[in-house]
Amino acid sequence: MSFAIKVIVSALIIAIASELSKKYSLAAALLVALPLTSIQVIIWSYYEQRDTAKIIELSNSILYLTVPSLMFFILLTITLKQGLEFIPAISISSIGMIGFYWACIWAVRVL
Repeated sequence: MSFAIKVIVSALIIAIASELSKKYSLAAALLVALPLTSIQVIIWSYYEQRDTAKIIELSNSILYLTVPSLMFFILLTITLKQGLEFIPAISISSIGMIGFYWACIWAVRVL
């Protein structure tokens, strides 16, 4: 599948979610919360490679790395509720998420 088509489809989903968020935050959140990116990548990878073993590996990797990404939303909610301005809150949340990713990847390798 052409790279340009992948970019256009992905950009459309982001643009639609962004526009929805202006009036319908729950609808935008639902669109963003759906694993659309994961589904797209799985479908495109299968279409291009036809290798179910690689799809299984990709699916498992996505599963393991979904949990650390939730840390971003937890930290963002907490920091904004504590009165932090947006830029520091999103920065702290991003750094916290990255740290949690490192910890989880380390734990997976050690355990």
